[in-house]
Amino acid sequence: MKRWTVFYSVVGAVGGAAGCAGAPKSGTEGEDSGGASAELDPETAAERWARVQAPGPFTPAFGQAEVSYTPWTGDPLPEGTPGEGPRSLRVAVWWPSDEPAADWPVPRYLGTMPAEGVAEGAPMAQGGPRRLLLMSHGHQGYAESTGFLAERFASHGWVVVSPEHAGNTLVDGGDRATSIYWQRPLDLRATLDWIEAGGPLAPGVDGGPTGADLEPGVVLAGHSFGGYTAHAAAGARFDAQVPADCLAGTDTSAFCSTMDPLQADRFAAGFADPRIIAVISMASGDLRLFGATGMAELGLPVLHMTGGLDPNGDDEPMWEALRAQSAAWRARAELPRANHTTFTDFSGLVEPEPNLMEAELGFALIGGLGLAFGELVKGEDAEGVFDPAVLQTDEVELMRP
Repeated sequence: MKRWTVFYSVVGAVGGAAGCAGAPKSGTEGEDSGGASAELDPETAAERWARVQAPGPFTPAFGQAEVSYTPWTGDPLPEGTPGEGPRSLRVAVWWPSDEPAADWPVPRYLGTMPAEGVAEGAPMAQGGPRRLLLMSHGHQGYAESTGFLAERFASHGWVVVSPEHAGNTLVDGGDRATSIYWQRPLDLRATLDWIEAGGPLAPGVDGGPTGADLEPGVVLAGHSFGGYTAHAAAGARFDAQVPADCLAGTDTSAFCSTMDPLQADRFAAGFADPRIIAVISMASGDLRLFGATGMAELGLPVLHMTGGLDPNGDDEPMWEALRAQSAAWRARAELPRANHTTFTDFSGLVEPEPNLMEAELGFALIGGLGLAFGELVKGEDAEGVFDPAVLQTDEVELMRP
């Protein structure tokens, strides 16, 4: 298990999202359909649940890229308002490989934290097309913040892409301007545009993944502020009253800090990207920016994961808003012994509590639920996993509409 104790002692508390990685992989061959099981016999729900909680048959390989784009293309913003100009995003990419991890360099997430069991620059396994998981890190996070989840998906045959939201990372401080609220969903859109172009996703890696290797239909995962980002990018509608209160001066929150009429219009237009087909939200916040009505308009399947030890006050009202959209698949998975950072690689190192879930158990449950959901929305018979009789654990409280 990878623990970032030394790094954490230097950096201090992490404000939004971090991430750890799974157990070392052997590089054995197995699944070859981009994530779908290759068993000859139908898999029972119990067998699927056992499978998705464990690393898959592939070695997770890793590489990086850069995406540059200009998010603001409308009329010039008022002088001194942040948000205009080009953005350059560091992008972390994981993919399945048949190569043993021991034969390849160990990557360092954020250039610092060794990711044991991951093969940097190894070629992608044959087969496909591959499924795509897109990830959005939390406030003051970084591209590999939820690395354990990326590694779990990659080990089961998926390609995972995670852009780093420039200006809102571990080294950028805690202040938020209005612009980061619209830059984040546009970062995801720009990343999908880059992927859709079909080129290499890890430039310089011989035999690495390309955008052309991927099947359509993106599953999007986000933690904390990344959950807000995922909801916005997937089509949740903003509550028009909130920008109006910003402009009236009655709301002085970070969302309103540099608001002007042009940016208010941008929020009103929304950020829905039709390439996104489902959302995994983890300990998400900022419900008030959408309101219950705006959140209910998110008409895609959603797996909403929350922690019982997380003081996040949005968990229950967000679930009530999500379940109001009965036309789409919905589930909430509450982990009673999880806190806000259980969904990151810093599980157990930030906000430690006496009854906190062991990191590896959290990684298994969160990775398993997320992967089963991904397989479900990709057409596999995974519905049975979301049955308490199949889960058979007190560590997950499952709720359905």
